[in-house]
Amino acid sequence: MSELALWLVPPVTRRSEYATVIDDLAEQFGTPRFVPHVTLLTGVVDCDERRLRTLAGACRGLELRPRGLASYDEYYRALVVEIDLSEELRRARELAIKTFRGGPAPYEPHLSLMYGDLPEAARSEALRTIEATRFSAFVPEVLQAVGVDGPPDRWPSRVQLAL
Repeated sequence: MSELALWLVPPVTRRSEYATVIDDLAEQFGTPRFVPHVTLLTGVVDCDERRLRTLAGACRGLELRPRGLASYDEYYRALVVEIDLSEELRRARELAIKTFRGGPAPYEPHLSLMYGDLPEAARSEALRTIEATRFSAFVPEVLQAVGVDGPPDRWPSRVQLAL
């Protein structure tokens, strides 16, 4: 079985807003498209629905608050909306680690807008194109276990629970 990641997925309206930005950037910079999400945990090798339900209970009503845009020289964080590491999110992350034994440290919650090995100039240009966009806080509506092998636009959802 492939390695899994646990994602907190925005509600439909917010997801659509983020997807539009992701698609526009992909079109402009030739980067991959992917489902908008905030990764709670990576490195999960065994995920059953019972344990995921327990974690979903801890994630219900969790508000994710954007704190700004950032760009990194990293494939999966080329352009991101950084998310505030609230006490509630920290507790959800700790429960996820305890329950599924995954996750590298430290945890830097974010919602990626662009993946890719891009030069600094391209990342800066992408940042400028969306810097006026206001990203609102949201309460995730889905906890999803996703296979993260292969191209990002083909990552399969393994288990998905409404929050």
